[in-house]
Amino acid sequence: MKRGDQILCIDDKDVISGQIPKGDNKVQKPEKYKPYTVRKQVVSADGSIGFKLKEIVNKKVHHDVDGLREPIFSESKFEPIYELWGPLMN
Repeated sequence: MKRGDQILCIDDKDVISGQIPKGDNKVQKPEKYKPYTVRKQVVSADGSIGFKLKEIVNKKVHHDVDGLREPIFSESKFEPIYELWGPLMN
């Protein structure tokens, strides 16, 4: 998936890629079954792939591995919308 792609959050449990401090409830997270737009695809220091979303812009927080950065959301928690709904539209 790349910048501008429309994606659907299919699982909102443990959606943040990497560790952030426990109890940091200021981080806005995607909601299950809501559509989002990829703002940027990111590879974190531990090699995991994630996204920054156009609809959600968080402040930078301290991560154990990457230091201070905006949280990214795990690629495995999203599906491209066209793959899910494309066959139904034809």
